[in-house]
Amino acid sequence: MLYAIGLTSYSCVKIYVPTFYALNDTRSPVRVSIITAVIHVLSNLLLVFVLFPEGYEFLGLALATSFSLLVNHTLLVRKLTKQLGSFRDLGVGRVVQKAVLASLIMATCVYMLSSWLSLWEREGVERLLVLGLSIGVGGIVYLLAALALRLEEVRILLSIGGDTAK
Repeated sequence: MLYAIGLTSYSCVKIYVPTFYALNDTRSPVRVSIITAVIHVLSNLLLVFVLFPEGYEFLGLALATSFSLLVNHTLLVRKLTKQLGSFRDLGVGRVVQKAVLASLIMATCVYMLSSWLSLWEREGVERLLVLGLSIGVGGIVYLLAALALRLEEVRILLSIGGDTAK
């Protein structure tokens, strides 16, 4: 659960770093990475040896990792904002809102499906089939919800896929 705190930041960093490279700025992500590594080591030491009791040090490692990911994310966003302007001005907020809503619709459908399917106890291969069905239905529901919400990125993705099939 403590690793989950930094999961969104981890995902964002995986997007931001190539963005800097696309802008021909290789120094900024490296500098931020060095700062983050120092913070990660220091927070590990603090949490493992000072704040968490004996036997629970592993929790300190997880929390320190999440904390350093949050710092990395924050520093990269600040640098990008200086270079590109506010994300609000770029329309990112509206896209995120639509994607979150589509994700919530998908999650609700997958939860309902898995709850219904869990009425029958499954083992082995049947569990894998239920998992595969849930993933497939989730993907389709997300796609349909994103199209209904007019999420432009999904339409672009589908048009790219259509062009390559020709």
